[in-house]
Amino acid sequence: MPVADGLVLKSGSYVRLVVNARHTSYSGQWYSEKVFNVAMGERIAGNRFLSAEPEQTLDLRANLF
Repeated sequence: MPVADGLVLKSGSYVRLVVNARHTSYSGQWYSEKVFNVAMGERIAGNRFLSAEPEQTLDLRANLF
């Protein structure tokens, strides 16, 4: 999977952005990870995110431990 400094979304392409976070409150702390799959184009197949790997991935996860 290629890793880019920034994402360039072209017509018909699909990119993935991955982020994580540590949250705290009075009841403790917890961790989350979110994955955003984004496609652009006139016609995008319903299974686009399942049928192939993204053209670009931007992984912004931090070491939270």
